[in-house]
Amino acid sequence: MLLFKLDDMDCRIVRRVNRFVVEVEVEGRRELAHLNNSGRLLELIYEGNRGKCIRIRGRKLSYRLISAELDDSYALIDTNLHAKAFERSVELNLIPWMECEEFRRNVRVDGEIIDYLFCDSMYVELKSATLKKGEYAMYPDCPSLRGRRQIKTLLKYNSLIVFVSGLEDVTAFKPNRDADEVIAELLAESNCRAIQVAYRNGRIYLQNPDLRVEV
Repeated sequence: MLLFKLDDMDCRIVRRVNRFVVEVEVEGRRELAHLNNSGRLLELIYEGNRGKCIRIRGRKLSYRLISAELDDSYALIDTNLHAKAFERSVELNLIPWMECEEFRRNVRVDGEIIDYLFCDSMYVELKSATLKKGEYAMYPDCPSLRGRRQIKTLLKYNSLIVFVSGLEDVTAFKPNRDADEVIAELLAESNCRAIQVAYRNGRIYLQNPDLRVEV
């Protein structure tokens, strides 16, 4: 199901400058592009890999890297687009396990910022599953103290953790125990769901609204 379209452009990755900036070759020149993903992304962000950028109106940067080539497709790595895809899917009633459509963004709970509060009764946190291992989309790809704190907070309340995979050829989600065993143990106690979105030729599709979860 088509969710929305983007005016994207081809680019080639040169190097990762820091956590949120990547140097790319785009439109015949080298530019610094914003990256909305704090994961390591080692299998995606490396010299010479092909990517997709969009123009932005930033004060310092004019481009944002949103996708990188993986195998024979492009992985959607932009967490803002993951959130937009999730929200659009909810609005269109495409997610069978989401019974409520009304939500507030960025709510504070016990000192942590949680992505959503649905119908004033359920906290929902999105996590991007951008690491691929075999048939699995996985989270996290590196230790995450913030992730641990958020999940511990959510366990106290009526809550749901939704993993968004931007990988086309996966069939399930699974926690990456090798990267963070604490998070894997916490997720085993949590209420978890996953969706799969696909990025093709500037279009974002909902590929699977109920990706299998193995925790």
